[in-house]
Amino acid sequence: MNQLNNDTLGTMLFELCWESAVAKHTDRFVAQKINLWRDLIPEEICCHMEGMAPGDQAQYTPEPLRCHPRLIREHPLRDFHPERQHLPGLLPRQGRFYPQGLLDNVIGVHPSNLCPFRVLEASDGHFVGDRNHPMAGISFRLRLEMLEVRGKAAELGGSCQEWMERVLDGPGMQARQRTGKPTLFWDGAPLTRANQAPDVEFHRTPRLVAHIDSMARQRLQLLHSQLLQPGMDLLDLMAGRHSHLPENFQSGRCTGLGMNQEEMDANPDLERSVVHDLNKDPQLPFEDAAFDAVLCAMSVEYLVRPLEVLAEAYRVLRPGGVLCLSVSNRWHAPKVTDLWIQLHEFERLGFLVELLDGSGFTALETLSERGWPRPFDERDRYYPALQNADPLYAAWGTRA
Repeated sequence: MNQLNNDTLGTMLFELCWESAVAKHTDRFVAQKINLWRDLIPEEICCHMEGMAPGDQAQYTPEPLRCHPRLIREHPLRDFHPERQHLPGLLPRQGRFYPQGLLDNVIGVHPSNLCPFRVLEASDGHFVGDRNHPMAGISFRLRLEMLEVRGKAAELGGSCQEWMERVLDGPGMQARQRTGKPTLFWDGAPLTRANQAPDVEFHRTPRLVAHIDSMARQRLQLLHSQLLQPGMDLLDLMAGRHSHLPENFQSGRCTGLGMNQEEMDANPDLERSVVHDLNKDPQLPFEDAAFDAVLCAMSVEYLVRPLEVLAEAYRVLRPGGVLCLSVSNRWHAPKVTDLWIQLHEFERLGFLVELLDGSGFTALETLSERGWPRPFDERDRYYPALQNADPLYAAWGTRA
């Protein structure tokens, strides 16, 4: 009964590991209630899964997804309809992804189609669109880990899951196109937001809440434990109530820089704090090489001059220091940048990679975590309406 077979249900961790032109990527997806009898699973993967017990692992290197030249074609600009996603005036940019439903004159593609296509080139009046899967042509390793096996209470028909389709829904979009050209996310001017009023007014009222659920916080703490060493001097950039440090982590000195003093006073990890508006003044009020690590959790999406801020983070880091940016899929709508809203969740990782690369950081990596069960928490207003934990996306790099 503790092995995955036709009479049991399993919870499986799928982990993709792959590399792009400038970064290494790890994408994790937790599949719950896997049913070998009912679900659609490729035979070469199913043979690894069958008979696995909790704690068992398997490694597999699939063939890369095929790239079909017929799915790449040039379009006149009149074929692009951003108003279908309520984004009038949006233009196709080189390297960016957009829903295929924005395209006209493509057989079998309807306005409701959210599958992504990539703009390979864009010029006056024309663009080249690639409707291949974002992972097409990319080699990756697949690790399987059985987390739980339990018996079936009943066999319900009429429903099945295509697990690999869900596992691969998003990965690949954080990479540059195959030519290696940087993605043109924006022209470098300050990013716009729905609420352009000074941030000090918005942040005058403290928000003493968790911005992600407890499982996502655990996954972020685990990531931080892998990036940090005891005794490091840390800067929590855009700090609030939580720094998401590992439990009982012994840092050197932990400094917070944020917009609300009361929020930072409630953060037990901070030894000192500084109130500072990075959108008004992106220069950090610290000396060169003052920190071993800079953490920025659930906040980078509010920066209107992110390249300037990350350049400052580079300056205040010591050689070998790490900057880690982490985000999820919810935010304070009036203050998030318009660009952030336009981007797919995985494309936002690509944006963070370009910011890190453009600021001089090296050894770039990204992580995505999706599908983890959402634990019961009486303080979580989204439970039990949401059964899955908040997704976690992170990108980090090192000062050489």
